[in-house]
Amino acid sequence: MANVSSGGGLTPTSLETIIWLVVAIAILFALFRFTIRLYALNKLLWDDLAVAAALIFLLILAVMYRYATPIMFELVDVAEGKETPTRDFLQRSSVFLKLQFVIIVIFWTEVWSVKASFLIFYRHLFAGLPELMLGWWLISAKEKIALGTIFSVGLIKITFAVIRVVKIGASAKHVNPIWLALWSMIEASVAVVVASLPSFRVLFAHGRRQSQIRRAVTLKTFQRHRSQRYSNDLIEPLDSERESEGARTAANGAEEVDLERQRTK
Repeated sequence: MANVSSGGGLTPTSLETIIWLVVAIAILFALFRFTIRLYALNKLLWDDLAVAAALIFLLILAVMYRYATPIMFELVDVAEGKETPTRDFLQRSSVFLKLQFVIIVIFWTEVWSVKASFLIFYRHLFAGLPELMLGWWLISAKEKIALGTIFSVGLIKITFAVIRVVKIGASAKHVNPIWLALWSMIEASVAVVVASLPSFRVLFAHGRRQSQIRRAVTLKTFQRHRSQRYSNDLIEPLDSERESEGARTAANGAEEVDLERQRTK
């Protein structure tokens, strides 16, 4: 069994737990993104497909690290002199190196899929740049902050990329593969989460439009009822006057009939 000090306190089980935890968070955010797009737009766009591709590559990475983790801890322990190489150590090391090569390719493919998603998103956004620049002076301060936040979410990804480089010791001659696996999976998962954040803006905007529509309908209904009530207030007195006049006419007619009968007698 690998010594816990090999990974700075990590064991194979704890490493796999962290990996699948961050992957689950990424999946959750991606599903929220797709659900929001379908709810607000009734369709998925090309940037959504890029995020879906990144999510698939992320799952492949997690599965590959699932098989590479035991060999990885064994390699670190043997390198630190904490474990004696077994008979099939060289064969297992060769398998790990091949896995590591594929993992690196898939990792950068996943990262570039996320970048492609942002590029497509910004392309659609900048397509209406003149209107956007004009609208910037018409929107509220809260909406300006929300728009600025959309443009700055990439800083989160950059922050985790810097942490990954620092933690794995990129300047050292030998990189600890355990730390490389941990921070690579964290960075890849954070990339999917960050790519999913701008879509939440669509939900808020859609909700605000629905609220504005409801307020407009309520106001229109209120005005219609008020106008109808005003009309009724004008019509009801006229009807009362007409009824009173008719009653007076009927009474006068009855009096004339009685007088005519008395003359006849």
